[in-house]
Amino acid sequence: MWRSWAPAADADNDIAAALQQFDDEPAGRAWHLVGAFVDSGQYRRPAAKTAHEFLSNALTHNRFSPGDLAGIVALAEIFLRASPDAETYARLLDDLAAEATRWVGPDRATVVLDLADLLASASYPDEEARLRLAYQLLRPLSDHPKRLDADQLTFAARLSTELGATLTWPQQDDQGTADLLPDVPAQDLLLYSLDEKVLDRVRAELQLQAPQVSVTVSHDHVGSRQLKQWTRRADAIVLATRCATHAATGFIRAHCRPDAIVREADGSGSASLLRAATIAMTRR
Repeated sequence: MWRSWAPAADADNDIAAALQQFDDEPAGRAWHLVGAFVDSGQYRRPAAKTAHEFLSNALTHNRFSPGDLAGIVALAEIFLRASPDAETYARLLDDLAAEATRWVGPDRATVVLDLADLLASASYPDEEARLRLAYQLLRPLSDHPKRLDADQLTFAARLSTELGATLTWPQQDDQGTADLLPDVPAQDLLLYSLDEKVLDRVRAELQLQAPQVSVTVSHDHVGSRQLKQWTRRADAIVLATRCATHAATGFIRAHCRPDAIVREADGSGSASLLRAATIAMTRR
């Protein structure tokens, strides 16, 4: 039923005000609506105040399960896309940094890198706040580099440089690449997401890590003749279903080749899409 509702941005102030009033039990029930809230926006207008209140809900009530963390990243993307003022930006990033030790680690590398990539790609009115959170996210990964896969390690080192976090990583080559993705044959890969920045980031990363792969990206809201052609040509397809329209993903699934590998990313960020692409390409 919620798919027929008006976008949350139309009532951002009212929804945020309602969320502020909830105590523990209704806050827990409200948290289950995060997926619907994120999906309803379809990457058009950000309901930033509501996203901020949902983030406060997560941090206040220690919502750090894998599914919760994917929701936190999606909410942070909405919040940052609205270009918050310096005070609001710094306060939220410091709140995230204060709780980082509760969940950040190599076993959560993908979601950690999703959030770090958001910091790198979004505008930052307070560089010091951004750097404080960047260190909290990336230091546990740099302390245990052998627990990261090659694509994660290379991406983490590159994000560290972009964010100005002076951490130690295994020796990289001149392009910042520790090693090309292992065992990836030449193939056609299709990446789908509504987030064009994520698509551009992952395509650029794959051009460095797996130059033998031909990467096509799509952010269409519905099926088209061009998307149909790309889908039929693809050997592997990766869908960021947390940042996608159901019309487009259904269209892709309906027109892909029977032998094509189709994989969904666990989250909506660059690291999630890169991780899913790596798995899809190496498990053909």
